[in-house]
Amino acid sequence: MPKLLNSNSKVTGHSGASDWLGDVWLPALSDAGVRYMTWVYPREFFTQLQIDNVIQRCKQMEIRTFFADEEARIWLEQY
Repeated sequence: MPKLLNSNSKVTGHSGASDWLGDVWLPALSDAGVRYMTWVYPREFFTQLQIDNVIQRCKQMEIRTFFADEEARIWLEQY
């Protein structure tokens, strides 16, 4: 089953690309077959909120958020 670990742990600030992420990028991943995704938060709180907003709109795949890459990898291994 296709899956993706998206680590934003080194990201600083936020891009303001919430609409594009939710309307274009996530549906494209789903169309490509991705069914499970982990999204590792950056440290910046407002970017975490932006990520949560994008994820709430996505119904095509199961997405979980984490604060560490290793936790995200462990969750993905079950699929």
